[in-house]
Amino acid sequence: GCKTVSRNFTEGTDLVTGYWDDNRIGSFRGLRTGKMDYGGIVFGEKDIVTIKPGKDYGYMTMMMKTVEFFQTGKPPVAPEETIAIYTFMAAAEESSLNHGISVSVEGTLKKTMETLNNG
Repeated sequence: GCKTVSRNFTEGTDLVTGYWDDNRIGSFRGLRTGKMDYGGIVFGEKDIVTIKPGKDYGYMTMMMKTVEFFQTGKPPVAPEETIAIYTFMAAAEESSLNHGISVSVEGTLKKTMETLNNG
């Protein structure tokens, strides 16, 4: 449901921001230097929740799901969600290449689908 994405960066940091029609904004920051960790804060209407790294997050869970996928053939994430994630990342990359301008997610999806259909 994200409508536009912008990505700004410096040598040590990326900042990606997504904008939704219903006035929601989501952002994340990636660091290339200094302390390396991950987590998040979700700001909701009724609560603010901190997501801390732990056994339920991170690469181990991803790897377990990857092994399960290879064993069963059933993807752990719906194809539509995978395409949405890829499209978000592609729009962020396009924004970065264009000095942080906002990029339409719908436009990026159209380009992606054209590439898939022609390739």
